Amino acid sequence: MARVVEEVLGRSIRSFDRLARGTDHDVYEVDGELVARIHVAAGSSSTEAMDRESAILGLMKEISPLPVPEVVALDHERGVMIVRKIPGTSLLDHPAPEPEALAPQLAGFLQSLWGIGHAHLAGLVDKDHVTPDDWATEAAETYRDVADVLSEPQRRLIESFLAAAPPAPAQALAFCHNDLGAEHIFVAPDRHTITGVIDWSDAAIADPAIDFGRLLRDLGPRTIRRIIAETLSITPATATRAQFYARYTLLEDLRYGFATGDSRYSTAALAHLEHTFTVDLS
Repeated sequence: MARVVEEVLGRSIRSFDRLARGTDHDVYEVDGELVARIHVAAGSSSTEAMDRESAILGLMKEISPLPVPEVVALDHERGVMIVRKIPGTSLLDHPAPEPEALAPQLAGFLQSLWGIGHAHLAGLVDKDHVTPDDWATEAAETYRDVADVLSEPQRRLIESFLAAAPPAPAQALAFCHNDLGAEHIFVAPDRHTITGVIDWSDAAIADPAIDFGRLLRDLGPRTIRRIIAETLSITPATATRAQFYARYTLLEDLRYGFATGDSRYSTAALAHLEHTFTVDLS
């Protein structure tokens, strides 16, 4: 893989270290300054995905108040996308001691996304038509995979959630990162300054509560309430759906952590379980 990256860059490299292994692609750090994402199966689908994400990053560079990765090189034939590394560390690896300090930056970021007109996104992103009913069905299946590792009080919280009716679908969709978890938000050593938002491969026109929900899950209710205070577009109905998505995606992360052996996800999910399943933003 290192040789492939050297060929794409047209130069030799000094270091090549794996950062992550996914179902679609592997991720490597190159020379401490670049990130190479190599698709497991290069082909027409990976070409479309890379071109799409590259175009999204170009748009976000102009619009987002927070930095996004800069594309350095693309190789469609070998399924390689190389971007400049965002400085800092992810909130998954090093959680902020006072995450509510991040709220003003995140509020401005979300508003910049949600404010992009759909005409600017034509041909770049798809519409996500998955409804809360669909998410609820999958949540029940996910819970069955993780129930054995949970305590009785934890199971009661989750089963109460699963027994409730899912919220009504969003009346209006907006441009969303669509995977705005702690692992994709990078911060400076002060833990208060966001240095960038990575991995735009899932970006879509979707329910804005999906981004909001992952932030609720990972950064807690105090942070979310502060974002609500600074983001006029968050309605009570959006907050209700955000609670729903926060709970579903926590189960998703819990299953992912145990299935892959990446304990960062399962440890964080367990740590956040109580506030995620008990918070009421109404």
